[in-house]
Amino acid sequence: MNKKLLLLLIRAFVIVFVTAAEVVRCQQQPSRQINGKLLYLTVSEPAGQWLIADNNGGLTPLRSGYTPPNIDVNGTRVLPGSVVSLECFIDDATGECNPNGLAPLFVTARPTIPAVAPDTIISMNLLVLVLDYPACGYTASLTEKDVRSIYLGPNQDGNGGVAQKYAQCSYGKFTINAKTFRAMLLQPKCTTPITASCSPWAIAATADVAAKARIGIASFASYSHVTYVLPPGFSSHSECPWAGLATLAGKLTWLQTSSYGIYRWATIMQENIHNFGLWHSWRNGVEYGDESSAMGRGNACPNAVEISRMGWARPIMVGTASEVDGSVMDRGVRLSIDVPATYMNTTGSRNYIKIIPNWLIDVYNNPNMAKNLYISVRVAKNGDADLGAEYASKVNVHEVNATVDNGYPYLLPNAECKIQFLGSVGVNSQLDLNNYKLVVFAVSWAATDIMRVNICRYQTSSAECRQQTPPPNSSPPPPTTLRPPPPKPNSSPPPKWPPSPRPSPPPSRPPPPRPPSPPPPTPSPTLKRPSPRPPPPRRPPPPTLSNPPPPIEGYPLGCFVDDASRKIPYSLNSDYPVMTPALCASLAKGAGYTIYGVQYGGECFGGTDIARATSLGPSGNCNMDCTGDPSQKCGGGWANNVYILTCPPVPGYTAAAGVNHLGDDIKCDNDTKMYAETAAIRCSSDPNCQAFNIYDSGVGSGSSCTKRVSVPQIPAPGVCLYTKTLPGCSLIAGYTLTPGADHSGDNITCSTVSALTNAAKLCSASSAAGCKAFNLLSKNGNLMSCLKSVAGPLSNAADVCYYTKINTTCPQVPGYNLAAGQDHNGDSLYCDSLSLTDTISRCASNDRCLGISTWWNVTTGALQACLKSTINPTITKQGTCFYAKL
Repeated sequence: MNKKLLLLLIRAFVIVFVTAAEVVRCQQQPSRQINGKLLYLTVSEPAGQWLIADNNGGLTPLRSGYTPPNIDVNGTRVLPGSVVSLECFIDDATGECNPNGLAPLFVTARPTIPAVAPDTIISMNLLVLVLDYPACGYTASLTEKDVRSIYLGPNQDGNGGVAQKYAQCSYGKFTINAKTFRAMLLQPKCTTPITASCSPWAIAATADVAAKARIGIASFASYSHVTYVLPPGFSSHSECPWAGLATLAGKLTWLQTSSYGIYRWATIMQENIHNFGLWHSWRNGVEYGDESSAMGRGNACPNAVEISRMGWARPIMVGTASEVDGSVMDRGVRLSIDVPATYMNTTGSRNYIKIIPNWLIDVYNNPNMAKNLYISVRVAKNGDADLGAEYASKVNVHEVNATVDNGYPYLLPNAECKIQFLGSVGVNSQLDLNNYKLVVFAVSWAATDIMRVNICRYQTSSAECRQQTPPPNSSPPPPTTLRPPPPKPNSSPPPKWPPSPRPSPPPSRPPPPRPPSPPPPTPSPTLKRPSPRPPPPRRPPPPTLSNPPPPIEGYPLGCFVDDASRKIPYSLNSDYPVMTPALCASLAKGAGYTIYGVQYGGECFGGTDIARATSLGPSGNCNMDCTGDPSQKCGGGWANNVYILTCPPVPGYTAAAGVNHLGDDIKCDNDTKMYAETAAIRCSSDPNCQAFNIYDSGVGSGSSCTKRVSVPQIPAPGVCLYTKTLPGCSLIAGYTLTPGADHSGDNITCSTVSALTNAAKLCSASSAAGCKAFNLLSKNGNLMSCLKSVAGPLSNAADVCYYTKINTTCPQVPGYNLAAGQDHNGDSLYCDSLSLTDTISRCASNDRCLGISTWWNVTTGALQACLKSTINPTITKQGTCFYAKL
């Protein structure tokens, strides 16, 4: 036998034997299912690591070197920030999860969108924990006052220090809340993983325990972000070669007490921005290589791509276009644009040029090669005061993966788009980007710190760029012809998701079967001067509807959790580029569905089963702007805004569509589209209430009211009027009343009773037997009652009063941190009788709402709720459920 072949066979046998032994060893260890948010620990020296954070903030590290799959077993993309479920073998020594290779990874919720709309202000509630380990020989050198001065400035008011840099770089849109900022010096438990391995998760775990013991669990949970500052000795620890760490798409950062750690504002900013889904910035294929940005190794504000992704700035408009592509820029013709320095908050924060180089047809239609370009001007002032000479007073050019960039933020949140610095050019010079067949001219300073920049695309050489056009804002000549933007060539293959140096963006999840969609709308024509040759292809703009749907939206049921089984099962034009609730309503109605839900900004689903659509309970994650109207919300990651196109069924009430009764109001929510569930709570708990109305979401105005009577009635399109079917039912303490309704079956016992109070006593005395509810009705002259082991669902029953025992258990709500038995006194924006889903919706639509407290009125059986503008501090209050918005 050939000697080389024999050696290969022996090597293969050894590999198989060792692998098999490892599998057997792992299988002998007990495994457990790990559930939580998938995070990436952002350090490239020696390597990053993946973690899973549970609902309480605890971190489980995944085995060093493990990379999650691109897609899960259901075809859902796996990204930082995804909520996942994974079977693990836990290493007792390190606490690491060694994923069971035979068990699949499941995505149970997609990432929350990290980007914010332009001009939205993020104010971080930051807790900085200064760690002191004297028992292990690592003593802290910083005091709490030192840390406050570093972050908030010498006056500790947020007008200096790191806070000032954040405000300067973001134009005041990304700040540290000086009022809630807190620094604490702690002496947490010193463990072997901390001293021997410098394990970030171990550092966080013991520090969190110490902090919660000091300030309380609810107060600790009120902080949006937490930073751990290590004692000075760790900076020379062989296992701590980093100056800072962060959980990408998480809320935690770690800093060394060193000149490149907590004493460097750019390091602090880099770690904090990682929490919002941004990765490091590159140059020449080297991670961290971009010294024009804090996200690389620069002592400067983030670059143009990064301020765009954070929502701080927008591209300069060139005519009516926010992106410059081949249809905006003719070949060989210089396009002149005045570009303000990025430190300037002028013209609506429009301070960079975004270029879509789709004239490179073969390249741009290849997702492995396609890039977008960002052109900006940098000047060493304000947050950029320490900008290096290579970048200052020059035009800076960056490239970014086009597939990830074009899908941001809805399609690939938190995916790395590999931002890379390409070059810079000073006044009276040019930068020839031959790979893009583009030349950038830094012409002159048009005004203070505003540079006149020319860009020109060419066929073969930059020498073709002779002709110059005036700036688009300097009264260009009127257009002479009207033509639509050219279509994309049919010969181009559909793009696939490109590979990435990190976990690559996986392919789109194939949509489930769906009813026929309406034909694609036609884009509106744009004004453009004639061209002697056919222009290159460009991405079509989001289409406008040639036949807009009627302004029907249906009646809101609330925000509800979804999962991979799809609680609203039928996809209707998923990821439609101009999705709104009204459009989804039209699609659902046209397909014959009565229930619809909008999810993830641009997805629309239809169905008919209201119980299934709401079965997983309410969610607080419906926070994504609609792709067709950013002023509206279209669900979130695995969260549906659910609507019904008919009057929602309410047990114990008859509904009349398209009518209203004017006057006789008891309580109104002026110009608020009250949920039917809330209105029923108010009416059922008020003996004087005989009716209520609700409004279709598409109705421009109107007040939802509870009413003393429901007649006479007048036509009122979009209004549902509900009339109580059994007015005579009485309230009883400890129970919620539903008049005119019953639950069939699940009887513990049925008997004759003398009064309502006797029936309630029987149910209360039967707690051990599991009595959850009882009914009360008159039968053959006797008062009868059946005790129920299951409280619902309910259906109309004309002669039955139904009583559900108040359940004081606090339900979990995704998007909120629950503190049972806690409350925050005062700072209430609004208090009333509300359903939990209605409360969540009202908090989501109010930027000032940071939390919710709920409790039961045991006398009326109505749920009470308050929206809170402040969530800290908290106090113990039995029977109250306190939810802090995440």
